[in-house]
Amino acid sequence: MDYTEFYKHVQNELKVTGTDNQFHLYYDETNNFRSFKVDDKGFNADEHAYFILGGIGIKTDSHDIVEGVDSLFSKFGMQANAQEIKFKHIKNGANNFIELMDKKRVKVFLNWLYENDNVFIHYNYVDNFYFSIVDIVDSLPNSMLLGIEFNRDLKDCLYQIMKTDKEYFTNLFVLLGLLLC
Repeated sequence: MDYTEFYKHVQNELKVTGTDNQFHLYYDETNNFRSFKVDDKGFNADEHAYFILGGIGIKTDSHDIVEGVDSLFSKFGMQANAQEIKFKHIKNGANNFIELMDKKRVKVFLNWLYENDNVFIHYNYVDNFYFSIVDIVDSLPNSMLLGIEFNRDLKDCLYQIMKTDKEYFTNLFVLLGLLLC
């Protein structure tokens, strides 16, 4: 799908700036089932587990990208051959937000973010069931024919209807031999 019109809408109508900035992204993901399906036994994955993608973005015009990331690795005490920092390395066994905020590496990371004005946080989560439903709309050849607003309203309406009787619609998908995503 071409998102050019969506970006234009965001820039012009919502007055969002900086959409042309380029970033070097570092990210971690969780609950990415790659393929969310339903069959006569139900969903192939926990339908309530959101797919989460989050991390940091460093402006590509920053000359010290590697130095900045290396300094963070060093402050974390990571091994020299470490290629990435996963959330599990930062959370260090924390089971909730309060415990997480008390972890040394979280404090180091937040201070590092504060000290580097060229680093931004990116975070996104997707309800797998919702994504599967909107994917149906996006797969229609003329889904954008009436514009971005209609497209978004159609996705939302279809999701709201299907969510009210999810069991009926999942059984219908199975009966028709359709798979989500």
